[in-house]
Amino acid sequence: MTNVLENVEFHGILSDEIKNAIMLSKAVSHPYLEKLAAGELPNMKNAIRDYVSQYQNYSSRFTEYLRGIIENLPENEKVWLQENLNEELGFYKEEEIKVAGIRLEWVDGIKHSDLFRRFSEAINAVQIDPIVEVIHWRDAMLQCCCESLGQGLGALGLGTE
Repeated sequence: MTNVLENVEFHGILSDEIKNAIMLSKAVSHPYLEKLAAGELPNMKNAIRDYVSQYQNYSSRFTEYLRGIIENLPENEKVWLQENLNEELGFYKEEEIKVAGIRLEWVDGIKHSDLFRRFSEAINAVQIDPIVEVIHWRDAMLQCCCESLGQGLGALGLGTE
């Protein structure tokens, strides 16, 4: 099985020890995610629909998490997360979009949440209401991201979105 983060570049911001811990994490090396990434589940269409249905509740407040962490960063270090927030809000760098084979006019000004909703609709993923545990998790996540830089980076940094 291949690790779903096998080809992720950490751009020198994490120590080797932290990178290794991330790569060995059950969240990264979970058998379901590995099979989904490899296209090895019995019914891939339904598996993707199910994943998307669950994921929308998991990531729906991502921009709020980013804003909380950005607020706690020193001014001179905000740029790398602000760039991520800008992309989330639909402001892309054309050179980065081209590398992915995407034309800027296809996505310019369109928030990630809207792109995700369009994708969900296109594959007929069912929109489900979050269960109480997810609501509590999202509230706790937002609190962590807003309270302190260390908590926010720790909570968000291991692949929330």
